[in-house]
Amino acid sequence: MPLWYQNAVGGWSENVDNVEFGWDSVPLFDGVTKSTDGPIIANGTEPQNPILPSRTDEVGGGRVLDTIFAGLVSYKADGSIENDVAESITQDSPTQLTIKVRDGLTFTNGEPVNADSFINAWNYGAIASNAQKSTYFFQDIEGFVNTEDQYGAPDEGLSGLKKIDDLTFQVTLNKPAADFAQRLGYAAYSPLPEVAFDDMDAFGENPIGNGPFKLDGEGAWQHDVQIALVKNEDYDGPTPAQADGLTFKFYASFEAAYNDLLANNLDILDTLPDLAYETYQDELGDRSVNQPGALIQTLAIGEYVDHFGPDEEGTLRRQAISMAIDREAITDKIFSGTRQPATDFTSPVIDGWTDDLEGDEVLEYNPEKAKELWDQANEISPWE
Repeated sequence: MPLWYQNAVGGWSENVDNVEFGWDSVPLFDGVTKSTDGPIIANGTEPQNPILPSRTDEVGGGRVLDTIFAGLVSYKADGSIENDVAESITQDSPTQLTIKVRDGLTFTNGEPVNADSFINAWNYGAIASNAQKSTYFFQDIEGFVNTEDQYGAPDEGLSGLKKIDDLTFQVTLNKPAADFAQRLGYAAYSPLPEVAFDDMDAFGENPIGNGPFKLDGEGAWQHDVQIALVKNEDYDGPTPAQADGLTFKFYASFEAAYNDLLANNLDILDTLPDLAYETYQDELGDRSVNQPGALIQTLAIGEYVDHFGPDEEGTLRRQAISMAIDREAITDKIFSGTRQPATDFTSPVIDGWTDDLEGDEVLEYNPEKAKELWDQANEISPWE
């Protein structure tokens, strides 16, 4: 059952301007400007794997991936998409797309970004024997195998990826997926240069991308300390970096990061510690954000649990529990307004969200009605 939406709650120092958080609660680092010398300093955590599009599945590495790689499309602050590396994405049929890559784009080592850059990267991520963490992103493409014995593509790759010419490739899906083109801004679908396939682990320690930022040379990744990026002057897309550099400084706790933010030793903090919820507006003023994010928190009770089966009793008990929860009081008193009571199973920043869902009366706090529903369930099967 829906409980509440988790807002994007963050802050920034006196040294930066034009800070904006996107629909996914992540700062739009490319648009940030800095009034003092040196790179933008943002909070981060040590990546848990080599920084590769198909192997990174956690926030620390994901933040870096999103800044050093550019995908076929990118997401605006409101979540809408615009072409980035793609010149065009044409839906030929419910199960087929033709993608044309813009001419003249390069990786930061000078290699061209072309159709092979995507086909080879996607195949690498999809092939079962490569054991990548983002294999599931490719499960809708023809040639993907999902059986008891195999999850992913065979070693020869996905049959649904076909090169048309140097800048054009075709994607055939194994079933209609109306939102497939919208997914292509996720890091898992990023391209890779040919050099990556010489030694993927070594490449992941010093990745070469095509995005607004790039690693600041050898040793840019100081493990357990920071990752230093600089502006990619050759990036030609809709989100060019406005600052000369961006450094992700690794923190063990949000409390330590928040103290650095207050001292102007940290420029952007994307998550405030719980202890700061009641004070951050006074301490940061208009250098803070508290806006809807793409996260929803829910409570789920399995149908296998006694008295909560897929029947009338189970429905009554779920409704009773939902109406016994005072979402307004919890989000206001416990979370200090950094959450919003849920009215839907999606977030306000997602297309299709509504605050007028049929049956949403069960989301309203009504302890008397909750007791009545619970008693009705007990008439069916007494709670023991």
